[in-house]
Amino acid sequence: MSNPILGLACPGPQIKTTFSPKEKQCGCQTMQPTKLPPIKYGDPINTLDDYSSLIIDSITGNAFDTQVHILNLNNGQGTVTGANGQFVIKASPSDQLKITHVGYGEVIVTASDLTDKIVLNEASENLDEVVIGSKSKNGGLVLLGLAAVFAVVYASSDDDKKSS
Repeated sequence: MSNPILGLACPGPQIKTTFSPKEKQCGCQTMQPTKLPPIKYGDPINTLDDYSSLIIDSITGNAFDTQVHILNLNNGQGTVTGANGQFVIKASPSDQLKITHVGYGEVIVTASDLTDKIVLNEASENLDEVVIGSKSKNGGLVLLGLAAVFAVVYASSDDDKKSS
């Protein structure tokens, strides 16, 4: 008897309890169906929880009345505080939250370590140099035009000197 190929070499349905003499001769055997656990649809793999806090200004001691930005560094989602300085963001417990506001130092905190109040401290930096300028596509042409005018004025003043 040859080695059976379960279900592939046997004619007819693959799951049988009785076989014809021809099927028995080729080595057909019964196959038991494999039971798999049921698939649960709609069950998220990673559940996100709501995390919230109140953002306090270190200078005034009050809640921010302007928007403070909160960014989940793990999934890229973000939010801002409301008029009362509070925010709510969805995150996993291990996600890193970055809290920022212009003129204040940033705070990075793990979502599970978030407290009911977070204080932002003022951060100021002195600039060594400030350069003010504008970009123009025609800047080179303007310089050439000014150079041409200057050359004409210089040439005409030079001619005036020779004639005197």
